Amino acid sequence: MRARTDSSFNINPHTVLGWSYSARYESGISEAFARELHDAVTNEKSGILPWLKTQW
Repeated sequence: MRARTDSSFNINPHTVLGWSYSARYESGISEAFARELHDAVTNEKSGILPWLKTQW
């Protein structure tokens, strides 16, 4: 299982789960959280989206 060998990949799902559909309309989200969320989704090595693409 990838989460056992890649600590960043293990953390990224928890970061993404902290986001909600309605959160995109909130103006109080910090730039740091927005960058962290973006990286958790798109990072080529440990991001959620690249991993999902390997599962299709």
